[in-house]
Amino acid sequence: VAILSCINIEDNNPYLYVLDEYISSMAPPETHARAILDMIDRNGLTPEACIWTGDGEHTSGRGKTGQRISNLILIRAFEKLLHYPSGRLPWRIKRAYKYKHSIYYGISQLAVIMSRRRFQIQPRCKTTIESIRNYIIKPTQSEKSRFRYGHAIDALRYNCVNIISNHHNRKIIPRKAQNV
Repeated sequence: VAILSCINIEDNNPYLYVLDEYISSMAPPETHARAILDMIDRNGLTPEACIWTGDGEHTSGRGKTGQRISNLILIRAFEKLLHYPSGRLPWRIKRAYKYKHSIYYGISQLAVIMSRRRFQIQPRCKTTIESIRNYIIKPTQSEKSRFRYGHAIDALRYNCVNIISNHHNRKIIPRKAQNV
């Protein structure tokens, strides 16, 4: 899941705009990279204007049968598509910072933004909308095996929490934010 968002935090009261989403399937990294670049372009942005946050290395699909994907594999796919030499992509994908209770903290940040009506999502973000409506913070063991709503919520958490936390900790005001 890749979510493109913009966060306005100039007044210390974040407003989160979810602009677009890319829901992946088992495909080569170049397919994912192309779809993400198309999403960014469709919204009138450039990859260089975005702040990128990604999950750590993981396996797509269920169990060990899926394809291994990581931020580095995705970076290499961007380099290949955009004809950059290895290591010369003009942006980086930062790994999402995960710490004890980060899920609860991230969900509470999203809940506060939504409860203050400082949240807007484009209707085309159907999977993210469905995930917000059906998310359970702590699914039972039997629900975990078929729980499909966590991926979009995780992407949304990584997307906004790192930006908001950096702003409050360092007083950085980013212009645009994006999560892959």
